Amino acid sequence: LKLGAWLHSHHSILALEMKFRKSLLSLAFVFLITAQGSIVAQDIDYAREVINELCSDIMAGRGYVNDGDNAAAFYLEEEFLKYKLENWDFDYNQTFEFPVNRFPETVEVSLDGIELKPGADFIVVPSCPSSKIELPILKIENKPTVTELGTSFSIDSLTGYAVVMEDSIYKALTQFGHRPLDILKENGAKAVIRLTDKLTWAVSSRQDEIPTIIMLRDRLGSAKSVKLNIEAELNKRHRTQNVIGFIEGAEEPEKFVVFTGHYDHLGMMGKDAMFRGANDNASGIAMMLNFVKHFTQPGHRPKKSIAFMAFAGEEAGLLGSQYYVQNPLFPLDQIEFVINVDLLGTGEDGI
Repeated sequence: LKLGAWLHSHHSILALEMKFRKSLLSLAFVFLITAQGSIVAQDIDYAREVINELCSDIMAGRGYVNDGDNAAAFYLEEEFLKYKLENWDFDYNQTFEFPVNRFPETVEVSLDGIELKPGADFIVVPSCPSSKIELPILKIENKPTVTELGTSFSIDSLTGYAVVMEDSIYKALTQFGHRPLDILKENGAKAVIRLTDKLTWAVSSRQDEIPTIIMLRDRLGSAKSVKLNIEAELNKRHRTQNVIGFIEGAEEPEKFVVFTGHYDHLGMMGKDAMFRGANDNASGIAMMLNFVKHFTQPGHRPKKSIAFMAFAGEEAGLLGSQYYVQNPLFPLDQIEFVINVDLLGTGEDGI
C-alpha cells in the first residue's frame, strides 16, 4: 500500500529506477493520464476501512456461503455510487452465473474420536462431496507403479479404507491422463487423506465421487480410524456480478485506462472456518477504491477515461474477467492500458 506514496514524489521514483524499472514504466503511465500534478499518497485510513469492511464477518469471506460475494458486491456498488462514478446499462452490475461447490453447514473430521479443527488442522478439497462415514485408515508409504496398463500398489487391497498418503505420492499418480482420485476409487478406496505441511484452499465447480481431506501431516499421529461428517452442496447456477464504473476523460473520452481487481475470495468451509482474504484481494480493492476517490476529486479528472472493474469469480477460475472479455461494455480496442491490482500486501515490490 506504499504505491501512492511513491507516486507522491517524482524524485523518489527516479531514485528507485534501477531497482524497480518495470514499476517506473507503469507508474509513469499513470502520470500521463492525470489532469494535472502528481498523484498524492493514498488515504491509508480509508484503505484500512475498506479492508476491515471486506474482511468482516458479514462478508463471510466473500465466497459462496451466506451470500458473501454478493454482500461484497453491494458494498462496492455503494462506494461507486458515493463517488458518483458513471455506469453502463443503468447500474454498476454485470451479472453472470456459474456452478460452485460449497460447504454451508457441517465440516467435521475426527481421528480415533478426537475432533480436528477445520482450516487449522485440515481442509476438505474444494470438490469434496457430502460424506457421513467412519473408516479404518490404511497408510501408503511408497509410490505405486504407474503404467499405461494401470496402477499397482505395494498393498494387496485398498477396499473399504480411508487411504492416507503424502501429497507428493498422490500427485505422482497423475500420469497417462488418469486422475489420482479415480485410480484410488477404482482400487476400492472409500476416502482419501493427503498429508502436507501447508493448507491452501480453493474453489471448485464440481463434486467428486468420494471425499478427500488434506491434513497437516503432524496431526495424523498413529490414528487407526477417521470419521467424516461433511455437508457439501453443488449450486449449479450461482448468481454473481462484476461491479464496473467509469470516469469520462476530459480530453480523450473514447480511450480507456482500466483498473481491474477481483473482490471475491474463498468464503467459508462450514460454519467455523472463514477465509477472509485480507491480502487476496481486499488489499487490491482498497487500492482501486483509493484511485476512485482520487480521480473523482475536483481538479483530478483524467485526460483519458478510466474504468474500474471489480471482478467476481476469480477464485473459481478467472470467471469474472473471462465473462467481461466475452461481453465487453465498450469496445475492447478502446482500452489503452490495464493495471491489475492483486495481492498488494505492503506494496514493497512495486506494481
